[in-house]
Amino acid sequence: MSKKLIRQKINDAFLRQALAAFAKQYPAARAKAFEGTDFEALRERIASSRKAALRELPSLLEKFRTNAEKTGATVHLCSSPREALEVIRNIIQEKKCDFVIKSKSMTSEEIRLNSYLEKAG
Repeated sequence: MSKKLIRQKINDAFLRQALAAFAKQYPAARAKAFEGTDFEALRERIASSRKAALRELPSLLEKFRTNAEKTGATVHLCSSPREALEVIRNIIQEKKCDFVIKSKSMTSEEIRLNSYLEKAG
């Protein structure tokens, strides 16, 4: 974000008013939304679920692959961001794609797919 745009946003009266209202209302709204929630128990349950999923990851991946392939999808398991980028580039080249549509995904951000595709042409 440019400094000019930041200055514009800082000087935007509507935005300042909206943020002030949010800041004032948020604590009470958050407290109400989580009323009665035992955060420590929730944290433990989430941690336990995560550990269980990690233990089961190989079988979960295989189950996903099997089910995805039943629907006609092709699944590519990559061991590194570089490998994933190369697989994507190869698919684009093999299929002679003129353009690429990607869904919103943190994975594409994490592997820097946009900049890779721009550099690849």
